[in-house]
Amino acid sequence: MDPVLGGLLCALIGAYLTAHYKSVEHKRIEVAKLTKFLRDTASALADMREMLRNGKVPTSAGNRLKTTISGFHDVLQSAPLSSNERARLIGLLFDIEQCLVAGQAEDDYLEGKILHRPESDLADALREMDRVSARIEGMAIVLEAS
Repeated sequence: MDPVLGGLLCALIGAYLTAHYKSVEHKRIEVAKLTKFLRDTASALADMREMLRNGKVPTSAGNRLKTTISGFHDVLQSAPLSSNERARLIGLLFDIEQCLVAGQAEDDYLEGKILHRPESDLADALREMDRVSARIEGMAIVLEAS
């Protein structure tokens, strides 16, 4: 092989490999950001659930959860996900928002703004928070493994 062609071929292969590994590293960084975000969300939801379970007003935990999910679309937009994974995460955001609504209702009851609510409402809300938190953790595990 001509030394000039060999040198050119080596340069092209080197450029390709450099670009490929930068792309892989970028994907790894974006997935790590998304999994951290999901774990932070699950932690905030778990804190809110635990406070409710103990009969405490979960205002701080609820505010932390609201603050955490406020960046949801930005994190989701930059994450290298399939359309199916993206759709599942968007559906999960709806579930998290429903947990916030249930938490706010219980917060209002504990503060005396609502005088009566069925005990089953709290039990249902806690069960839903457990379910959503587990789904969030599961998605984080799957993303880390991919």
